[in-house]
Amino acid sequence: MAFCFSALLPTLYPTDAETLFTTLAAHDVPYALLEGTRDVWLRDFMPVRTGSGKLVSFRYEPCYLKNDPVLRTDFRKDLAPQLGLPVTYSNINLDGGNVVFSPSGAHVLISDRVFSENPEYPSAALVHELSELLETEVLIIPSLKSDMTGHADGMARFLDDRTVLCNRPLSSCGFEQQVKRAVQDCGLDAVDVPLCSDRWGQRRRLLPELFGDGTGGFPAGVWH
Repeated sequence: MAFCFSALLPTLYPTDAETLFTTLAAHDVPYALLEGTRDVWLRDFMPVRTGSGKLVSFRYEPCYLKNDPVLRTDFRKDLAPQLGLPVTYSNINLDGGNVVFSPSGAHVLISDRVFSENPEYPSAALVHELSELLETEVLIIPSLKSDMTGHADGMARFLDDRTVLCNRPLSSCGFEQQVKRAVQDCGLDAVDVPLCSDRWGQRRRLLPELFGDGTGGFPAGVWH
């Protein structure tokens, strides 16, 4: 399957898009541009792929876009008709960037932002339904309150099924330490990774080069 990007990418980020597409072409990596998206961050509104290959589309109505509905892509209405994919739809409000699978799909990290985004669900019931939909064990980690998205993918990534890379704690009782402790409480090993600033100046992001993020933060802008 080709890597998919929003057709808005070359318009909104022309230099990054040219670098990205030139690199993909040089390595004979196929890619496609999707028409009909309202923003470039495909990972957040496209279906999530489970370990078995099942596609799950969640409701995309994040609190940080409450006052910007024009930026909310409705996958079912805006994109599904042109793609014809077998998708399971859920009414749970969840961004794809807040879903971090282990390599085998045996575990998934989701931040506790999912609870405030779905106040109609009791916490335990929400975790159970997510586990059923995603066919995996759901592990909850803290969200950074000052991060508008509250996503897990900027705080922790799996190295393997038992090892999670976490932002190196800045203090023994700070936020990074809370995330690391939450990962360890789930029975996983946590490995510290140095903090760095992303293009928006946030210093709570995992080192971008580890995840092919050197072209401007586009793991969140690609879907595969």
